[in-house]
Amino acid sequence: MLDMEGNITFCNEFMLKLTGWQQEEVIGQNWFDKFIPNGQGVKAIFAEHVTEKVSNSHFENDILTRSGEFRHISWNNTTGKSYRQCKCRGRHHRPQTG
Repeated sequence: MLDMEGNITFCNEFMLKLTGWQQEEVIGQNWFDKFIPNGQGVKAIFAEHVTEKVSNSHFENDILTRSGEFRHISWNNTTGKSYRQCKCRGRHHRPQTG
């Protein structure tokens, strides 16, 4: 979960395992600074999502892991009724092999 500024307020074990980080290393950190290489335009989309109070959206982008690898994630985002948080549910797309 992210607050309206994009700071991480909750991160589940799957996400931590996928990215190689520990919970105490990501809570309170800005999602875009930590996980989105060069922004990918994602920060602007997030800002539009929360300022326009869009309740649901779908998006795909790469995230950066602790080891410097990229993971492609498909997101379903829901903004809370109070518009003080954004719940992001992601699914990792594994590369297809030969």
